[in-house]
Amino acid sequence: MRVRRASLALALLSGVILLTVAAVSLVVVVPTLAHAQTHGPATLRVPKPGVGPHQATSIACTPWSVSAGQNPSAYNDSPQAVAALSSRNVWVVGWDALSNGDANTLIEHFDGSAWSVVPSPNATTFFNELTTIDALGPNDIWAVGTWEQASASTYMTLAEHWNGTAWSVVSTPNPSTTAYGYEFASVSGDASNDVWAVFNNESSSIVEHWNGSQWSLVTIPLPGDIGNITTAVVALSTTDAWIAGNYDTSSGGTLPLLEQWNGAAWSVVSPATPNWSNVALTGITATSSADIWAVGSGLPGTSQNLKPFAMQWNGATWSVASTPTGPGINTWLNGVAAANANEVWAVGETFLPAPLYRQPFVMRWTPSSGWQVMTTPTINQYIQLLGVSVVEPLNVWIIGQLVYNPTSQNPLENVLIEQYNPLLSIACQA
Repeated sequence: MRVRRASLALALLSGVILLTVAAVSLVVVVPTLAHAQTHGPATLRVPKPGVGPHQATSIACTPWSVSAGQNPSAYNDSPQAVAALSSRNVWVVGWDALSNGDANTLIEHFDGSAWSVVPSPNATTFFNELTTIDALGPNDIWAVGTWEQASASTYMTLAEHWNGTAWSVVSTPNPSTTAYGYEFASVSGDASNDVWAVFNNESSSIVEHWNGSQWSLVTIPLPGDIGNITTAVVALSTTDAWIAGNYDTSSGGTLPLLEQWNGAAWSVVSPATPNWSNVALTGITATSSADIWAVGSGLPGTSQNLKPFAMQWNGATWSVASTPTGPGINTWLNGVAAANANEVWAVGETFLPAPLYRQPFVMRWTPSSGWQVMTTPTINQYIQLLGVSVVEPLNVWIIGQLVYNPTSQNPLENVLIEQYNPLLSIACQA
C-alpha cells in the first residue's frame, strides 16, 4: 500500500508567529513532506563552522541514529523534504547556498550504507530551491520548488523528475505573474499520469496537474475573503485527492482549509474545530479514502500559545484529535506521515526561551495510545524538524536543520537526518 503526506511550516521571529510559505508532500510505501521558505534579498554568506558529512551515529542504546548526510556548500545546506521508498532507498531534497546568497538545488540519496549527493539541474544561475518530493516508485519521483528569474526578481515554479537514471527539469506553466511570483509548496501523485502540485502563494485559486505528458493549471474555490493559503496535497486516486491549508476572514481569525477532488472538480469541505481558534493546517497524509490525517497548529481554548493540532477523516466527517502540549512557549507541526492505519508520525518544533531557542518536537499516534510525544536526540541548541517519512516495518526517517548562530544576521544551516528503528536498541541491549 502506498501512503502520502505533505506539510507546511511556521516561522517564529522575534517572538512573533509568522505563517510562511511551506508545504510539501511525499509518497512511497509511506509518505513524506517538505517545507518551503520565503526568500529575501541576496546577502553575502559567511562560511559555516567545520561541519562535514559523516555516517549515521547511533545514540547510546536508543532506537535513534543521527547523520549529517552530505553538506556540499561551504555556506548553508538546507534540506526541505524526505521520501523513503525503503530502508535502502531514501531521498532528501532542498538547496545549498552560494557565496553571493543565491542557491543551487540539492538532492541527496541513501543506498543503505551511505549518503551521496546526486546531480540535479538548475533552472537559473540565480536562486534554485526544491521544497518537496513525492516518490511514486524507484523510477518515478517528483521534486518541486521554485527558481528566480533574476537576482531579487520574480520566482517561478520548478519541477524536476527522476526516471531511475537522472534528474531533469520538466516545464510547468505559471499563472499570471504576481509581484512575488509562484512557488510550489507540495506535490503528490497517485499514478504516473495523475500528480497534483499546489502553490504557497496567498489567495491563489490555481493548482497544477500532471497527466503523464504535461502540467496544466486547474482552478480551485477559495472559501476565505482574504488570506487563502494551500500548503499540502495528497492524492489517493484519480477521483480522490485532498488539499490542506488555511484561510483568513475579514471578521478576523484563521480557519483550516480543506478541499476534496472528486474526479471532476475541487470543492471546499468545512470541518468543525470546537474549542480551537486560529487553526492552520501544515501537512496531510492518507492510508485510504477513509483514513486521512491533517496536522498543523492552533490556539486551544483561551490560550495565546500555539499547540500541535491534528484531525482525522473517517470517510464521512473530520474530527479533532487530542494532542500533547509541547515544552516550549509555542509548538507547531511541519509534517506528517503514516505507515498504515495504526502508525502515524508528525514532526515540528517547539520554541523555548534562550539559550535553547528551538528544539525538535515529534509525535506518534497509535489506536491504543493516541498521540504521544517521542523523545528525540538533542544535539544542538537550535533544531528545526521539517519532514518525515515512514517505511514498514517501523523505520522512520526525519529531516531537518541544525542552525548555528540563529540570532545573527546570517544564521548557518546544516543538514540533519534522524532515523528511528527499534531494532537499534534491541541489538544494543542483546
